[in-house]
Amino acid sequence: DMKLHTVGITLLLAAVPWAAHAAKVPDLSHVVDPGEWAYSVEANMQVGEMAIPVKKLSKKKCITQKDLDKSKNWLEDSNKQCTLENMNYSGNVLTFTQKCKLSDGSMTMQGKMTIDSRTAYHGVIDTAGSVGGQNVKGHTAIKAHRTGPCTPGKDDK
Repeated sequence: DMKLHTVGITLLLAAVPWAAHAAKVPDLSHVVDPGEWAYSVEANMQVGEMAIPVKKLSKKKCITQKDLDKSKNWLEDSNKQCTLENMNYSGNVLTFTQKCKLSDGSMTMQGKMTIDSRTAYHGVIDTAGSVGGQNVKGHTAIKAHRTGPCTPGKDDK
């Protein structure tokens, strides 16, 4: 079903933000090191009574110190329909709640990211909402680690 597939992709994109759409974003510019980061994302989703097969996504992204200084989205910058409700960074754990409006529904995401070191973090995001009149639940696990310096010309592969 193409619509469910689209929902899956939308959720995956929505599931990978570190949210820049709010004033109260903590300064995390010196918590991790700039460089090329590799991410693996695993998302489980249920739409109504139907479970969508687990989606796995791996990608690399170059993160510069300028990106970090702006506290830009460390992971993705693809979801403009979302607003950050709250974000808290305490110890080495970042928690956030984000609400997204979709064309035919809405989503709330609760995220918890643990900064393991300057070169690695991991976390989970739980999603709940409704799309096209169907209840949607999702659970996303994210792992990220720095692989080395950015390679010029290979950004955003």
